[in-house]
Amino acid sequence: MRDIREAGLGRCVWPLEAIALDGKRDFGVKAATLGHLKARGFDVPDGFCIRGDAFSRDPDDPMDAAVVRQILSAYRDLGGGSVAVRSSARDEDLALASAAGIYDSLLNVMGEQALLDAVRHCLASLDTPAACGHRLAQGRADEAGAMGVLVQRMVLADVAGVAYTLDPVTGRRDRLCLNVNRGLGDALTSGHVSGETLLTDRAGALAASDHPGAVEPALGPEARRALAALAELLETELGGPLDIEFALEGDRLRLLQARPVAIGQLAAADCAARLNRYLDAERARLRARLDDLRAQGILRVGEAVLSNGNIAELLPNATPLSLDLFNGIFTAHGGAIARGRQRLGYRVPDAGAEALLETFCGQPYFNVEVDARTYDAGYPLDIAGYLASVQADPALASYPELGLYEQVPTLAEACRRFGRVGGSALYRKAVIFQDRLRRKAEVTLDRWHRHDRVQLEREAARASAIDWPRMDVAEVVGQLRGCVRYLREVACVDFVVAARLGFFFAERIRVALDGLQVPETDGLHSRLLQGLDGSRITDLSLDLERLGRGELSLADWLADYGHLAPNELELSSPRYIEMPATIEGLANRLATSTPTPSARHAQQRQDRARADATLDGLLGFLGRTRAAKLRQDIRLARAFLPLRETIKLHYTAQHAAFRRGLLRLAELRGLEPELAFYLRLDELAEAPNLVQLQTRREERQLGRRLLRQGRLPAVIHEGRISALGAEEPQAQAERLSGRAMAPGRSVGRVRILDLDADDPQALLLDLGADEVLVTRSANLGLASLLRGCAGLVVEVGGVLAHAACQARESGIPAVALENATRLLHDGMRVRLDGATGSVSILTG
Repeated sequence: MRDIREAGLGRCVWPLEAIALDGKRDFGVKAATLGHLKARGFDVPDGFCIRGDAFSRDPDDPMDAAVVRQILSAYRDLGGGSVAVRSSARDEDLALASAAGIYDSLLNVMGEQALLDAVRHCLASLDTPAACGHRLAQGRADEAGAMGVLVQRMVLADVAGVAYTLDPVTGRRDRLCLNVNRGLGDALTSGHVSGETLLTDRAGALAASDHPGAVEPALGPEARRALAALAELLETELGGPLDIEFALEGDRLRLLQARPVAIGQLAAADCAARLNRYLDAERARLRARLDDLRAQGILRVGEAVLSNGNIAELLPNATPLSLDLFNGIFTAHGGAIARGRQRLGYRVPDAGAEALLETFCGQPYFNVEVDARTYDAGYPLDIAGYLASVQADPALASYPELGLYEQVPTLAEACRRFGRVGGSALYRKAVIFQDRLRRKAEVTLDRWHRHDRVQLEREAARASAIDWPRMDVAEVVGQLRGCVRYLREVACVDFVVAARLGFFFAERIRVALDGLQVPETDGLHSRLLQGLDGSRITDLSLDLERLGRGELSLADWLADYGHLAPNELELSSPRYIEMPATIEGLANRLATSTPTPSARHAQQRQDRARADATLDGLLGFLGRTRAAKLRQDIRLARAFLPLRETIKLHYTAQHAAFRRGLLRLAELRGLEPELAFYLRLDELAEAPNLVQLQTRREERQLGRRLLRQGRLPAVIHEGRISALGAEEPQAQAERLSGRAMAPGRSVGRVRILDLDADDPQALLLDLGADEVLVTRSANLGLASLLRGCAGLVVEVGGVLAHAACQARESGIPAVALENATRLLHDGMRVRLDGATGSVSILTG
């Protein structure tokens, strides 16, 4: 390739055999692979390739005359006649995803003008919705111009087909799976015909087929043996299982394409073995980790308990870099959790959260004992009691600051634990801390309105304006580190403070209402905290409705919310700004929905006003001082719960910037963009270790498989590590009991959402108003989706989780139900009761 690069941009058309494997960037993966194989002596049809930057894709722009001359000259040198014009994009034929069928190819193109038209048509397929959606899903939205166009002499095939060098159903490596068709192979590869499926051994001997017994297979014994030998040579040349397209022209076997079998197509037996090996290694690693924490004195009370309730909803099946970024921001030495707790008066050392985040099979968990210690307010914490409570009821480990950790114990409870004198002293300290926290909350609100809001908005705007394309590696790495520093030391500290205060005062409201022990308080807690003002996430949907009505421009909406995503803390997740057409379609739909987001919000505010009136009638039971404190707690909870969401909306602009910078770094390093998300923070400045990154990617896929199978529990008990990941039968029931998250009732049909796999564009536009969204977890960027569906069921989350807040703001019921994506199925009709946490499976 050096001679090609040194020739400059003047030469845009190159003979296929002159393109080597390092030509993927200029000519695409398909052309580079076939060029390499042709140069190595494989029987690849003659042809040439046009560089991806040769001319504009805009059909209204005329072709450059010099480029046209080069194309036609190469066509004439090929002998003219019938040719195949084939896409050769950078994101085709990759190990993770082949992109097969995404981009256009045209066969039997005859004549010079037809050739030029076909080239333009092929290149224009980069801009189809399918292609744009594919690049979004692969984290390649910026690669819109990355396609070469391959022109080859047409092969008039008697038989054509595809050969897998493994059995794609069982994954057996001692088999070849052949799908063949008499004539050309385009109908076969496009899915228009089924063709014949033949299974052979590695020598080509027929093992099984689906063709009628009296009919001779389209591919005879000699051809099968030749194909098996070709497959063996290609695997040796390219390494690993392959997807091979071939054509039989008379007795001549022609090679049309060879690409890796996508990693997801693992053998069933092989996958089970890998899963077991992975589980064994992870169990051993987790045991050693907990033993080490105990040896260091970090774990001091009983059996360790890990919970995913606080973290799995934020980072479900996270890529390694997303997890590492979260750890670097929040839990590392001097991270945002320690800084935020310290600001509020909790006694947390700088290293107090370092051991908070754990993983098992790639899934994140919080260590409950470490978590509890970050709530040290200066009086004894009943950590042994917390752990015992979780042993009895694992659901208590989800958002344990609500209902498990006693931040302000009653006088009776304090005296029970520490005696009359000691208990009275502890109770006084707790009350003093609570009053101090109220004062800090008022100061925090004042500072937010005077200073912090402006600073956060300014930094979000600065991050969005970073000019990544002009930067070199050192500059990109410096900017990425700057994003981490700002999040760790400023923005996420504000978030931790707002979240702690919102949760604290919401919990004080619940305790006060429960203490009244009157029927009127049933459901009152949720109603008092719904339809809150000041949340930029509420504004997101209201503004989306305005966009649909023509009262707001798309550019203005994207300027405010474009950095969000269905899961904005997952760096590999594409942002809304990368899918403007989808946003416009969703806006149009919301503007005509019944009720509209604005109507729902108005109704919630009315319901909240009625809840206030109910509360007014109950305050007489509390006495003047307690009533005044409850009113203050309600005001503060109503301020900090939406403020928590608003701060997160602003600080995730840094995540969007980090994503863009990371993709730029991948470009500079020549790294497959998707693999960049498998780096770690301390590896950004280093040359990537491809083997290590690919290993991490495979491990994540194994973890995802375990997650989908329901084999990773929400709570891990140290004494049961040996059973982690074991398959357990799931009992089906007409009525399933979960945890209540948002009040209301609805009936709808289940829509399973996989944030890793589902097309964000199709998801945003296709979700019906009568569908119940069922997913592993819901995050900030899904707020708009919740406005248009009948309800939400998540596997992880709590009453004040982001999903619950969004559901209440959207006026839909929400339930947390473990293993929901396994117990429920697409199209299943269910009734949700968000007040009781039940999901009833309906018949008919």
